[in-house]
Amino acid sequence: MKESDWIHAYHSAGEITGYITEMSGEMLTVYVTIPSDIGEIQIKRASAWLAEEHTQMQDIPSLLDLSLLTKDKEWFEELRTDLSLREQWVRYHATR
Repeated sequence: MKESDWIHAYHSAGEITGYITEMSGEMLTVYVTIPSDIGEIQIKRASAWLAEEHTQMQDIPSLLDLSLLTKDKEWFEELRTDLSLREQWVRYHATR
């Protein structure tokens, strides 16, 4: 696992989904996106596992924020392009 990886984990709130913002030894700081009312938490690495390799459209704004916070211009551009293409696809199919 590394920073920016998407994970699933067990937490007192139940199963969560989020992305790693920081790693320190056996602890992970995770920004939780599902459920959406938790925010950032710390969990043990052993309670987490990698999520599948796909991004949901509703997660892209949070990822854009993270890319800005980490000053990752390349990732920001990839996300921006991905979001733009998805929005175009939605608009096209909404008019058909």
